[in-house]
Amino acid sequence: MPNSDPQLEFNFTNKRPFVEVPRRGSHINQRALQVEGSFVRGDSHPEFEGLFYKEQSTAVQQWVPWERIERKRVALRKWQQENPEKGAASTRKWQQANAEKNAAKARRWSKENPEKVTAMASKRRKKLKTNIKLHKTAKNALHAVYKLCKTLTLCSKGSGSSEAFHVDHIWPITHDRFCGLHAPWNLQILEAKENMSKSNSIPTT
Repeated sequence: MPNSDPQLEFNFTNKRPFVEVPRRGSHINQRALQVEGSFVRGDSHPEFEGLFYKEQSTAVQQWVPWERIERKRVALRKWQQENPEKGAASTRKWQQANAEKNAAKARRWSKENPEKVTAMASKRRKKLKTNIKLHKTAKNALHAVYKLCKTLTLCSKGSGSSEAFHVDHIWPITHDRFCGLHAPWNLQILEAKENMSKSNSIPTT
């Protein structure tokens, strides 16, 4: 339910400080924070700084303070550091459960940001070209992997399926800690949705 106060004018540049957020006792007054428009998770409140959109529950927008989000992030990072195997397993489980949704999100982002996709593809091609110098036999094996991937996709389309296949680098060539090799022994063929949900995560085994 939008805020009906006729005197209220939202200011997107000079927001009110968090201490002025309307409260009901010690809790944030969610009813008083309702605003017109649609929001996605993580959007900031148009009037108050330090408030971020979480979800809509029982037709009411739910806003949370940045401090609470950061506390959860810190706790999650700490848990992942203390439980690396459980953390990796949890990530894989989430990726598998949300593979199609993540793939659809990636496709939508690509359509909305064609210039970024072009820039990323150009950067990737350059990395692949200068990654490692292969012997002719290894080059042929590398090309065979891509040829097989293309054949699998064509067979899939020919059978009436919408599934496509991608060549994936087992150890990603783009990572903040290392650079995998563009070589046949570092390639695998995955379903497109699985590859897109995998992103540039590293193997856990």
